[in-house]
Amino acid sequence: DIWPKAIIILLLICIAINIINIIRKNRNNPDFHLDVLLNIRARLCIGIALVIAASFILEPLGYMPTCVFVLFFYGLLLGQKHVIRLAVFSVLVTIVLYVVFSVLLSVNLPRGTIPELRNFSLYVESIVASVKSAIM
Repeated sequence: DIWPKAIIILLLICIAINIINIIRKNRNNPDFHLDVLLNIRARLCIGIALVIAASFILEPLGYMPTCVFVLFFYGLLLGQKHVIRLAVFSVLVTIVLYVVFSVLLSVNLPRGTIPELRNFSLYVESIVASVKSAIM
């Protein structure tokens, strides 16, 4: 219950710092208008909608597809132009986060309710468990 609130507070602080830095940097620029900030605000709203969508698809799809989805579309939202690089990065970050939370912190991540995705999650868990037992 504490982590989501802490993350949201940190994100809001980072957004406020970013907006202040943009205003300071462009204070003397005659071409700078508040339209730039409105664009940031629109992206923020899209980002919030993306997180809300992720909260609805987390249970049926499971952690891995949802995490890849969120990372990929957030990258697009932030302006990443290289789609293949973004897709590879999304998958790699998802794997790293899975290992950190599942293996190191022993957190049970949602497996999903769709049978194919659930079976995939169970398969990945069995691979991680066998690697973990081989290392220890």
